[in-house]
Formats: sequence, structure tokens, C-alpha cells
Amino acid sequence: MLCFALKYHKPIDKITVDKNLPKLRKYQLTDAEWMVLRELITVLKCYKQATLYFSWNLATTAGVIPAMDRLDNHLKSAGMDEALHPAIWAAMKLACNKMDQYWRKTDDSNVYHITMVLHPGLKLQYFRTQDREEEWVKVAENLTHEEYVDNYKDKVPPPAQKNTAKKVQ
Repeated sequence: MLCFALKYHKPIDKITVDKNLPKLRKYQLTDAEWMVLRELITVLKCYKQATLYFSWNLATTAGVIPAMDRLDNHLKSAGMDEALHPAIWAAMKLACNKMDQYWRKTDDSNVYHITMVLHPGLKLQYFRTQDREEEWVKVAENLTHEEYVDNYKDKVPPPAQKNTAKKVQ
């Protein structure tokens, strides 16, 4: 909707200033408001993509976490841009706080840690590339090891032994 409004801002301006349509005058935007709309669209594009991704039935923990990292990085980099309108800047700060709440929830989840560590394309290296503290990476590694020892180690059959004895005919 916002993209549509921005794309057609000139016709919208013409309609909202038309004296024959007085009920629409209250919807007329100033140049400053159109600028805020442009900034808002730029900021929200990343969130639209993430929302669509999270809405898929195929979204997994191993896929959601990197998406959250992208959102978080976007928030932090865009939030540093003090040239943004103060309302957008303030909203991004609130979004940063919300993301921090979500991260705290993932920190409390062993499933999150283990899923990321066991994912063939992520492993512990993912945490390091995301600048997680080494202590945090070690916790993820230890949780995964403990889960294996507690629940799987004794349940895995030993590897099959190769028969090296020659068959006697």
C-alpha cells in the first residue's frame, strides 16, 4: 500500500487538493510527510521479506535464526542513521528492543543451539561469523555434546566391523 501511494503520489496530491473533493483534503500529505513515507518504505522492505519467509510452512530454526540476524543487522545499521526522521528512528529503536527480547528467548532454548550446531551448512562457524562471544559458542558446543551423551551415545550401534578373515572353501 505504501509503495502504491509513493508510486502515485502526484495523482494522489492532485486528488487531495481538489476543492471539489473536500472530504479528501484531510488526507493531503506535505512534502515532509512524503519524505517520511520514502524513508519508511526503505526501512520496511527488509521486514516484508522476513515476514513472508517466516510465514512459509518451510521455515526452520536453522533458517529463521540467520533471517533474524539479517533483521538485527539491518536494524542496527539503519538505526545508526540519524538522518532518518525522528519517528522512524524511534520506531527502529523499539524494534531493536523487541529483537533483543527474541534473542533472549533463543538463548534460553537448547533446541536453538543444537539445531544451529548440527546444521551442515552452519555449525559453530556460523556463530563465529556473527561475532558471538567465544564463551557463547562454547556453551552451544557443550549443550550439543551433553545432549548426545545423555540421549544418544549408548543408543547408537557400533560401526559394523569389516570381516578380514578369509573364507575357507
